[in-house]
Amino acid sequence: MNRHSISLLAVSLSLVLGCRGSSADGDDEVGETATDTATETTETTTSESGDSTSESTSESTSSESTDTTDTTDTTDTTDTTTGGLDEGQACGTLLACMNLCPDNEPGCEQVCLDAASMLAIDEYDSVVQCIVDNACQDDACIEANCGAEIYACFTGALTCSELLTCADGCAGLEDCQTSCFYDATALAQGQGQALQTCITDNQCMDDACIAANCGPEFQACAGGMSDVLPCPVIADCVFGCADDPVCIANCQVSASPAAQAEVPPLLECAMVEGCTDLDCTEQACPNEWTTCLSGDLDCVDVVACVEGCAGAELCEYVCVTEASFMSQVLFGALAGCVVDNMCVDDQCIADNCGLELTACGL
Repeated sequence: MNRHSISLLAVSLSLVLGCRGSSADGDDEVGETATDTATETTETTTSESGDSTSESTSESTSSESTDTTDTTDTTDTTDTTTGGLDEGQACGTLLACMNLCPDNEPGCEQVCLDAASMLAIDEYDSVVQCIVDNACQDDACIEANCGAEIYACFTGALTCSELLTCADGCAGLEDCQTSCFYDATALAQGQGQALQTCITDNQCMDDACIAANCGPEFQACAGGMSDVLPCPVIADCVFGCADDPVCIANCQVSASPAAQAEVPPLLECAMVEGCTDLDCTEQACPNEWTTCLSGDLDCVDVVACVEGCAGAELCEYVCVTEASFMSQVLFGALAGCVVDNMCVDDQCIADNCGLELTACGL
């Protein structure tokens, strides 16, 4: 069946990176990627002859997230004439464009295709082919059988910082900004949404306002220490997938290099031991758990790392997971003392947390 004979409605997609449990500080930001990242959908029906009819689509909830205030001074490398990066629009934007084309108007579809990148066209074709192969008549069928294809269509490889750069070069063009969003990883999309929400809530019109009100959100997006997920977050996400292979693959898209090496042995041990959560795995697989949850940084290094995070919670959690268990204990004691005494400056910390500072090596 020719791709032009199917007018796809934008299929709903929950980007399965919602993590829970002992991922602690990482949860808030990681969880942002789990919902509201693709377009809402209405019923799609396809006849045996290949003709299809569709109701009107609702706007993507994610398109607003790319309407980002000028927060970077990077060089503009975006080709705004095509509505995205210089190779063309992303698959999610192509799909939305095709959905808006009236039936039997191939010229409209060709305009959509001309604006898309070759990768976007390939991903779009994969979605359509999957729907045809599975004879899907509704969204439930599409989500059940074409999750991997839909996920690939609505996500890419850009980090949140790269997403900002891309959107910043769009000159306010909404299609371009949306395409940038769909070219980003699920993690980056969530971080971009969190930043945009903060900017909107605080009615920020300049960088000074963003720095004053959205420091943690901006740091999480642009700071570079929140681009990847550590082993405990990835493992916890996988445990929540209930053996769904698409979900498991999506959990691991943003894994750090260390996590890519640490997660498989942990999950293999968990499977052998019959564990389905982190608590069981911690008890049954102590060696793999230790490797997953800790590194070799000392307490002083953790303090410096966390300070560089400027309040970005996922960044701080990555710092902690890279420390030895003893360093994690010492840092936790120091951090707890700071919180208990509501310290906001070094003098307060020195006056109230001297023992903890000394133990940490400061």
